[in-house]
Amino acid sequence: MDLEKEVKTHTRQVESGERVRYAQACPRCGAVEKESFRLHDCRRRKFRLVLKRYIEVAVSWILRWRCLRCGKRFTDYPPFRLAGQAVCQAAGAGEGQRVPGNGSLLC
Repeated sequence: MDLEKEVKTHTRQVESGERVRYAQACPRCGAVEKESFRLHDCRRRKFRLVLKRYIEVAVSWILRWRCLRCGKRFTDYPPFRLAGQAVCQAAGAGEGQRVPGNGSLLC
């Protein structure tokens, strides 16, 4: 599945009320059972996607969960999320250079 479709699928799932969780376990206690987690927060987030050598900004949802065993709250990032530095490297730009695309990202 290409990146844009993956983001759209994720967005539709969250907006339809599905509890989409990508992490396999709690980062503190290691709980893995589905019943061990409760949705803590849901918020909009901008994701920068590298399409060929261009950066596209997509808006989707990001979910925070609470482990019912230990109380740890954590953000569960979708697999299409890249850190800012990885975005710059994937687009082939060096530090301090403008990346082609919508012009909203400076590394």
